Amino acid sequence: MAPKAGLIIARGASTWLVRVYLGRDPQTGTRKYPNQTIHGPFRKAQRFLNLKLQKRKCLWR
Repeated sequence: MAPKAGLIIARGASTWLVRVYLGRDPQTGTRKYPNQTIHGPFRKAQRFLNLKLQKRKCLWR
C-alpha cells in the first residue's frame, strides 16, 4: 500500500487544511509538507488538492 500523497484536515466549519507530501529534504531528511488553508466547501478543498497533486506529479517526470 502506497503512502498518502496528500490529505485534507478539517479545521472548523467550512475550513480545511490541505497538505501535499513533496518528499524529504536531502540535507536534513525531514519530510516536506507545504500547507494551505481553504475556506469553503469540502469539494473546493478536494479540487485544490487534486490540482496540487497533478503539479507535484509533473515535477517528478
